[in-house]
Amino acid sequence: ALFSAAPAAPRVSALEVSVFFASQSGTAERLAKKMVKALKAEGHGTTVHAVEKLTPAELSKVQTAIFFASTYGDGDPPDCARMFRDALFAAGAPRLDSLRYTVFCLGDRNYEQFCRFGIELDNRLHDLGATRIHARVESDVDVDEPFGSWNAQVVNRLREMAANSPPIAAVIDTRAASERPQVHTRDNPFAAELADKRLLTHPSSSKQ
Repeated sequence: ALFSAAPAAPRVSALEVSVFFASQSGTAERLAKKMVKALKAEGHGTTVHAVEKLTPAELSKVQTAIFFASTYGDGDPPDCARMFRDALFAAGAPRLDSLRYTVFCLGDRNYEQFCRFGIELDNRLHDLGATRIHARVESDVDVDEPFGSWNAQVVNRLREMAANSPPIAAVIDTRAASERPQVHTRDNPFAAELADKRLLTHPSSSKQ
Protein backbone atom coordinates (compact mmCIF):
# COMPACT_ATOMS: atom_id res chain seq x y z
CA ALA A 1 0.00 0.00 0.00
CA LEU A 2 2.92 2.27 0.67
CA PHE A 3 3.86 2.37 -3.01
CA SER A 4 0.33 2.32 -4.45
CA ALA A 5 -0.47 6.04 -4.27
CA ALA A 6 -1.95 7.59 -7.40
CA PRO A 7 0.40 9.70 -9.57
CA ALA A 8 0.55 13.37 -8.63
CA ALA A 9 -1.54 15.72 -10.77
CA PRO A 10 0.35 18.08 -13.11
CA ARG A 11 1.33 21.36 -11.49
CA VAL A 12 -0.80 24.40 -12.24
CA SER A 13 0.81 26.95 -14.51
CA ALA A 14 2.61 29.79 -12.78
CA LEU A 15 4.73 32.74 -13.85
CA GLU A 16 8.12 34.04 -12.83
CA VAL A 17 7.51 37.66 -11.84
CA SER A 18 10.22 40.18 -10.95
CA VAL A 19 9.10 43.07 -8.74
CA PHE A 20 11.30 46.18 -8.79
CA PHE A 21 11.06 49.31 -6.68
CA ALA A 22 12.61 52.79 -6.80
CA SER A 23 12.00 54.24 -3.37
CA GLN A 24 13.12 57.37 -1.56
CA SER A 25 11.10 57.25 1.66
CA GLY A 26 10.32 53.51 1.72
CA THR A 27 6.71 53.58 0.50
CA ALA A 28 7.46 52.04 -2.89
CA GLU A 29 9.45 49.27 -1.21
CA ARG A 30 6.60 48.57 1.21
CA LEU A 31 4.08 48.25 -1.62
CA ALA A 32 6.46 46.07 -3.63
CA LYS A 33 6.73 43.62 -0.75
CA LYS A 34 2.93 43.52 -0.35
CA MET A 35 2.64 42.74 -4.04
CA VAL A 36 5.16 39.90 -3.67
CA LYS A 37 3.04 38.32 -0.93
CA ALA A 38 -0.05 38.49 -3.15
CA LEU A 39 1.81 36.91 -6.06
CA LYS A 40 3.28 34.13 -3.95
CA ALA A 41 -0.21 33.36 -2.65
CA GLU A 42 -1.19 32.81 -6.29
CA GLY A 43 1.67 30.33 -6.71
CA HIS A 44 3.91 32.53 -8.86
CA GLY A 45 7.67 32.49 -8.48
CA THR A 46 8.48 36.02 -7.34
CA THR A 47 11.54 38.07 -6.47
CA VAL A 48 11.80 41.66 -5.28
CA HIS A 49 14.73 44.01 -5.92
CA ALA A 50 15.63 47.67 -5.76
CA VAL A 51 16.45 49.09 -9.20
CA GLU A 52 19.73 50.37 -7.78
CA LYS A 53 21.74 47.50 -9.31
CA LEU A 54 19.42 46.69 -12.22
CA THR A 55 20.83 47.16 -15.71
CA PRO A 56 18.90 47.29 -19.00
CA ALA A 57 20.83 44.20 -20.14
CA GLU A 58 19.55 42.25 -17.13
CA LEU A 59 16.05 43.60 -17.67
CA SER A 60 16.09 42.34 -21.25
CA LYS A 61 16.21 38.79 -19.85
CA VAL A 62 13.11 39.28 -17.68
CA GLN A 63 9.75 38.16 -19.06
CA THR A 64 7.32 39.62 -16.51
CA ALA A 65 8.04 42.64 -14.31
CA ILE A 66 6.20 44.99 -11.98
CA PHE A 67 7.69 48.40 -11.17
CA PHE A 68 6.99 50.68 -8.22
CA ALA A 69 8.47 54.06 -9.14
CA SER A 70 8.56 57.08 -6.85
CA THR A 71 9.12 60.61 -8.10
CA TYR A 72 11.22 62.77 -5.82
CA GLY A 73 11.88 66.50 -5.76
CA ASP A 74 11.29 68.33 -9.04
CA GLY A 75 10.25 65.29 -11.09
CA ASP A 76 13.45 63.34 -10.37
CA PRO A 77 13.86 59.63 -9.70
CA PRO A 78 14.95 58.54 -6.22
CA ASP A 79 18.69 58.64 -5.63
CA CYS A 80 18.96 54.84 -5.90
CA ALA A 81 17.36 54.87 -9.37
CA ARG A 82 19.46 57.52 -11.12
CA MET A 83 21.99 55.13 -12.66
CA PHE A 84 19.24 52.81 -13.86
CA ARG A 85 17.29 55.72 -15.36
CA ASP A 86 20.35 57.07 -17.16
CA ALA A 87 21.24 53.64 -18.58
CA LEU A 88 17.67 52.91 -19.66
CA PHE A 89 17.40 56.22 -21.51
CA ALA A 90 20.83 55.93 -23.12
CA ALA A 91 21.00 55.61 -26.91
CA GLY A 92 22.45 52.10 -26.71
CA ALA A 93 19.80 50.61 -24.41
CA PRO A 94 18.79 47.10 -25.53
CA ARG A 95 15.38 46.18 -26.92
CA LEU A 96 12.89 44.75 -24.42
CA ASP A 97 10.59 42.93 -26.83
CA SER A 98 10.12 39.90 -24.56
CA LEU A 99 9.24 41.94 -21.46
CA ARG A 100 5.68 42.19 -20.13
CA TYR A 101 5.28 44.84 -17.45
CA THR A 102 3.22 47.36 -15.53
CA VAL A 103 4.15 50.43 -13.48
CA PHE A 104 2.72 51.83 -10.25
CA CYS A 105 3.75 55.49 -9.95
CA LEU A 106 4.04 57.27 -6.61
CA GLY A 107 4.06 61.06 -6.36
CA ASP A 108 2.69 64.21 -4.73
CA ARG A 109 0.18 66.42 -6.56
CA ASN A 110 1.54 69.47 -4.76
CA TYR A 111 4.50 69.29 -7.14
CA GLU A 112 4.27 70.34 -10.76
CA GLN A 113 6.07 67.25 -12.11
CA PHE A 114 3.62 64.79 -10.54
CA CYS A 115 4.78 61.14 -10.97
CA ARG A 116 7.17 62.24 -13.72
CA PHE A 117 9.71 59.45 -13.22
CA GLY A 118 7.08 56.71 -13.22
CA ILE A 119 5.44 58.11 -16.34
CA GLU A 120 8.77 58.40 -18.15
CA LEU A 121 9.71 54.86 -17.07
CA ASP A 122 6.44 53.45 -18.41
CA ASN A 123 6.80 55.25 -21.73
CA ARG A 124 10.47 54.30 -22.15
CA LEU A 125 9.83 50.60 -21.51
CA HIS A 126 7.07 50.68 -24.10
CA ASP A 127 9.29 52.52 -26.61
CA LEU A 128 11.90 49.77 -26.22
CA GLY A 129 9.37 47.13 -27.25
CA ALA A 130 7.99 45.96 -23.90
CA THR A 131 4.29 45.10 -23.63
CA ARG A 132 2.02 46.56 -20.96
CA ILE A 133 -0.01 43.97 -19.07
CA HIS A 134 -1.95 46.71 -17.27
CA ALA A 135 -2.18 50.47 -17.54
CA ARG A 136 0.00 52.41 -15.12
CA VAL A 137 -1.46 54.03 -12.02
CA GLU A 138 -0.41 57.52 -10.90
CA SER A 139 -0.95 57.68 -7.16
CA ASP A 140 -0.92 60.66 -4.82
CA VAL A 141 0.54 60.44 -1.30
CA ASP A 142 -2.46 58.39 -0.06
CA VAL A 143 -1.40 55.23 -1.83
CA ASP A 144 -3.22 52.42 -0.08
CA GLU A 145 -6.62 52.72 -1.79
CA PRO A 146 -5.32 53.05 -5.38
CA PHE A 147 -2.76 50.33 -4.69
CA GLY A 148 -5.41 47.93 -3.40
CA SER A 149 -7.54 48.30 -6.53
CA TRP A 150 -4.58 48.13 -8.92
CA ASN A 151 -3.05 45.18 -7.07
CA ALA A 152 -6.25 43.13 -7.43
CA GLN A 153 -6.49 43.93 -11.14
CA VAL A 154 -2.86 43.02 -11.82
CA VAL A 155 -3.16 39.76 -9.88
CA ASN A 156 -6.22 38.84 -11.94
CA ARG A 157 -4.40 39.69 -15.16
CA LEU A 158 -1.44 37.52 -14.20
CA ARG A 159 -3.83 34.71 -13.32
CA GLU A 160 -5.25 34.92 -16.84
CA MET A 161 -1.76 34.92 -18.33
CA ALA A 162 -0.77 31.87 -16.28
CA ALA A 163 -3.92 30.02 -17.34
CA ASN A 164 -2.89 30.47 -20.97
CA SER A 165 0.63 29.17 -20.31
CA PRO A 166 1.54 25.47 -20.50
CA PRO A 167 1.70 23.67 -17.14
CA ILE A 168 5.17 23.54 -15.63
CA ALA A 169 5.21 19.72 -15.75
CA ALA A 170 4.39 19.79 -19.46
CA VAL A 171 7.25 22.17 -20.15
CA ILE A 172 9.69 19.84 -18.41
CA ASP A 173 8.40 16.79 -20.31
CA THR A 174 9.14 18.40 -23.68
CA ARG A 175 12.87 18.09 -23.09
CA ALA A 176 14.82 15.24 -24.61
CA ALA A 177 14.92 12.11 -22.48
CA SER A 178 18.68 12.48 -22.04
CA GLU A 179 18.13 15.92 -20.46
CA ARG A 180 15.51 14.84 -17.93
CA PRO A 181 16.62 14.13 -14.35
CA GLN A 182 16.47 10.41 -13.57
CA VAL A 183 14.27 9.55 -10.58
CA HIS A 184 14.67 6.03 -9.22
CA THR A 185 11.81 4.37 -7.35
CA ARG A 186 10.71 0.86 -6.42
CA ASP A 187 9.10 0.56 -9.85
CA ASN A 188 12.09 2.15 -11.60
CA PRO A 189 15.16 0.87 -9.73
CA PHE A 190 18.73 1.77 -10.53
CA ALA A 191 20.43 -1.09 -12.41
CA ALA A 192 23.79 -1.98 -10.84
CA GLU A 193 26.24 -4.87 -11.15
CA LEU A 194 26.22 -7.32 -8.22
CA ALA A 195 29.65 -7.22 -6.62
CA ASP A 196 29.19 -9.74 -3.79
CA LYS A 197 26.55 -11.89 -2.14
CA ARG A 198 26.74 -13.05 1.47
CA LEU A 199 24.48 -14.03 4.34
CA LEU A 200 23.89 -11.38 6.96
CA THR A 201 22.98 -13.87 9.67
CA HIS A 202 25.43 -15.88 11.78
CA PRO A 203 26.45 -19.26 10.29
CA SER A 204 24.86 -21.03 13.24
CA SER A 205 21.50 -19.31 12.74
CA SER A 206 18.56 -21.30 11.32
CA LYS A 207 17.28 -18.19 9.51
CA GLN A 208 18.63 -16.37 6.47
